[in-house]
Amino acid sequence: MMKSNINWYQAKKDNGRHGRLLFRINNTDSDWNAVCDDGWGYHESVALCKELGYEGGTQVCSGNYAATGKEFGVTSVSCPDGAESLSAECSFQAYNQTNVRCYANEEVAVSCGGSWEFDISYFRAKSSRRGSKYVFFCAAEAAKHGQAIGSSSYGASFIKYRNADGQWDTLAKLKYKRSKNVWIGKASMKGIDSDGCFECVMTIQGDVAQKQYGCE
Repeated sequence: MMKSNINWYQAKKDNGRHGRLLFRINNTDSDWNAVCDDGWGYHESVALCKELGYEGGTQVCSGNYAATGKEFGVTSVSCPDGAESLSAECSFQAYNQTNVRCYANEEVAVSCGGSWEFDISYFRAKSSRRGSKYVFFCAAEAAKHGQAIGSSSYGASFIKYRNADGQWDTLAKLKYKRSKNVWIGKASMKGIDSDGCFECVMTIQGDVAQKQYGCE
């Protein structure tokens, strides 16, 4: 395991606010290295962004950015819930000391940002066409210091269902309605327990919000 004495840098975009992640050892002449995304998730993204001075963050698709061309240096990053410093509170392994094999499309990429306030609503109803068919509706709005979402490029929103194995399946991706400045969508519950556990999820510029329905 490795910890601390690391200098992190978000490569390629907006002075480091988002992009593929690079790191190097502090106070050395070592080159910048890429981070393998094995084990990387929400807690790791938040810890990184808070360490870099942002209020939050989320992992994004590395395909949105050009490959760094750097060798991988670390993998299997793991942070506890609530961690605010990737260097001080999280663990990771040296890439060359594992059997993990990562490729350019598996470089970690993260988007850091400030705090948005979310308003997520949902309801379940019978289909107007067939009374026996249920549909789950979800709507999501977000504002930051009085600024509304503004465009569909700001984020993404989904309806998810917790299956029998306890895993979350994505049922539908919400669509942005410019006229109402809201993300909205519906998912058919065909073949799904209508009394089951559903979740509306919204991700926007590094912040994530969830709201559950029918979950214990």
